[in-house]
Amino acid sequence: MAYSSSVPSSQRLLALALVAALTSAGCPSPDTASDDSTASGTSSGDLGTTSSGDGPPTPVPTGSDPSTEPAVPTSTGTSADADPTVAVDPSTTTTTGDTTTGDTTTGDTTTETSTTTAVDPSGDTTTTSDTTSTGAEDTTTGSTTDDDTSGEPEVIVCGEGDILDAPPSTMVDGMFAVPIDVVSVTASAVIDWTAKAATMKATMKFRLGPEGGHPLFDTRQLTFTKIELDGMPLTSGQILHRDLGGGDKAEMRVIALDLPACSEHVLVLEYPLDDPPNSTNILSYNEWEQAVLWSFGSSDVSPGYMVERWMPANLTYDRFKLTMTVQVLDSPSEQAVYANGDIHELGFHKWKISYPAHFRSFSPMFRLQKGGKHTHSSAILEPKGGDPVELDVFLEADVGKTHEEVQAEIAGYFDEFIESTGPYHLDRFYVLINPGDGAGMEYEGATSTGYLSLKHQLFHGWFGRGLKPRHTNDAWLDESWTEYVVDEVDVPVLPLDFAAPPVVLCSDNPWSRHMPLKVFGFGQRVFATIAAATGEADLRLAMKLFYELRAPGLFSTAELEQHLYCELQEPVIRDVFHRFVYGKDGPTPELPPGYCP
Repeated sequence: MAYSSSVPSSQRLLALALVAALTSAGCPSPDTASDDSTASGTSSGDLGTTSSGDGPPTPVPTGSDPSTEPAVPTSTGTSADADPTVAVDPSTTTTTGDTTTGDTTTGDTTTETSTTTAVDPSGDTTTTSDTTSTGAEDTTTGSTTDDDTSGEPEVIVCGEGDILDAPPSTMVDGMFAVPIDVVSVTASAVIDWTAKAATMKATMKFRLGPEGGHPLFDTRQLTFTKIELDGMPLTSGQILHRDLGGGDKAEMRVIALDLPACSEHVLVLEYPLDDPPNSTNILSYNEWEQAVLWSFGSSDVSPGYMVERWMPANLTYDRFKLTMTVQVLDSPSEQAVYANGDIHELGFHKWKISYPAHFRSFSPMFRLQKGGKHTHSSAILEPKGGDPVELDVFLEADVGKTHEEVQAEIAGYFDEFIESTGPYHLDRFYVLINPGDGAGMEYEGATSTGYLSLKHQLFHGWFGRGLKPRHTNDAWLDESWTEYVVDEVDVPVLPLDFAAPPVVLCSDNPWSRHMPLKVFGFGQRVFATIAAATGEADLRLAMKLFYELRAPGLFSTAELEQHLYCELQEPVIRDVFHRFVYGKDGPTPELPPGYCP
């Protein structure tokens, strides 16, 4: 994929501004509300207790305390005292283990030369480097595993593509922090059973948009043995976590280098791979099983618990190609890998996993565990009204179900969801079923779940990982609508009382990075309140149309509100969103002119 460094014209920017109100990263600012803004108590997943994560309840580390980090002066140009340093050309291939990073897609590329100003907050040194970047990217469409690199390369204009969905740039600690567009991440992990230690090398290719400044990214790993940007060594003080105002533990790392607009770069990190503090059983050396256990442990109720938990990555607005190699040394037991990407066995206890380029930080599923615990079956589903789907089921014996029973159950759910909601958007589904309670986590075209939560997690293939939240602020819909449609409850879901205090489900802060715990149980009552006014059947038809118009793309909360109101023409819809989604007190604002097309 070639990349043009042309900054968008004023006409293009004006056109893009017309949709900003409906697709902005934050919801309308609340007045007085309760938002359960700290997700410090509950994470969920295979080992957890609710249905929106992949690990046990754990707080998330933030790296260094922002209050103790040195401020970085604004860097606006080349220091007169600086010595010029030529950085490594990012188009040069870098090897990590058996995985090669760099451009692997043939086609025309656009080369750009720019000047970079670096500021090390740990000292007074300012250096400049001439950075040469070559743009190319491989793309993936359709299946969760098939790469499509044939044909003419698509040209990405600077300022278009995923960067349009990024939160706005912001000043932090004297730096102009700007969002980036990650092109690819290549990681290589080596896990040593005898030493009870692991190391990782990760290479992240990224580009800036039409605003130059200090790039934003994240990883929750804390200690680095090597940090390089375009071949230039950096210190850990140059990639510290910074508080952007997104709430508890929502900090992002800011690279203390003032990089030009529309430039491309390569960041290399090497570090001891470790579970963030206070986590359990997500990266562990199980003495009882005599095997390594490592799961990505994704969760949307705790900031930083997606791919960035383990390697450099971006927020959920961004699509990028992830390729990872994993090697386990000296494990006394057989090891097995489960993932919703292409898995290639490179040798004994060594694998390469290639995820599609349309995946986001919440998309990849990965689990390394003792081999032989799950049995495998595959089938081709032919759902009513839908295209064939390749189904892979991995079933642990303690679940107490046969593969035939599980396949039949899943086939029935596919028929039900296609009829009620719309077509499934991929040609494969990957299911890892574990014993225990209903805990699980949804991924794109996959789930790792307890049996009791199977139907809930499968429906996220439509809402959540089929039709996807544009930002974490919009993720409240994933659980709210899934609970309303799928989950069976012992008592009726009651409409909300407008005399109750307002509640925030969708934060107004674009840098918020968690879904409020209040969503569970409360979110479905938002839809119960709308259904009481419009009728159940009309609400479900309107939600089906919302899915069919947008899947497998992104949605925002404002787009959902507009769609439901304009389809159903019921004023209570805007009242519900105003008070119990955006958390605003007082009367609902007047309908803006031209609100319904």
